[in-house]
Amino acid sequence: IHSYLDSKYFTWFIIGLFIFLALWIAASFRFPMIYDETAHIELIQTYSTQISPYTEDTPGNMTVQVSLFHYLMSFVYRGVNVVADNPVVAIIILRLLSIAMFAAGLLLTARLLRKINVKDRYINVGLLVFILLPITPLIGSTVNYDNMLFPLTIVYMIIALDFLKKQKRIDWMRLLLLVSIGCLAALVKYTFL
Repeated sequence: IHSYLDSKYFTWFIIGLFIFLALWIAASFRFPMIYDETAHIELIQTYSTQISPYTEDTPGNMTVQVSLFHYLMSFVYRGVNVVADNPVVAIIILRLLSIAMFAAGLLLTARLLRKINVKDRYINVGLLVFILLPITPLIGSTVNYDNMLFPLTIVYMIIALDFLKKQKRIDWMRLLLLVSIGCLAALVKYTFL
């Protein structure tokens, strides 16, 4: 069993298992799934009616919004509506993109942990326990900005780790990349800051 746990193929199996579980949830649960999926879809729909990323026309009592996630997903929503003109299809496509972003975050997490010399068996056991928590595939398959923020945060941490390892002189390109990813992540969800 140790050889399986130490394998990077097992990491891919875990990611595949997550994708399977999340796909099942995304395809079988009616809209809205959990807590704020409705609000996210409504913001995406609001952005899909305009070109500007700034809007004061937000659902509910929300203040002026600027959200990179909602703005980018509005283009997907527009594209699906041109082809299918069916909100159910649009929501399924947005859920599939959310699953892909979350799965990328899991892969990047394994990469980050390998960079800090965590053994593969501990990475795999940790990821397996994490994806088997009932809430994990549910959140991963829901349309929300956390699924975009997750991989961006891990990329930010990987770049920050690489930047901190270069102690002799400042790597300005890596610093610029770090600041850029940080700014993007803050535009996805300001609490990243």
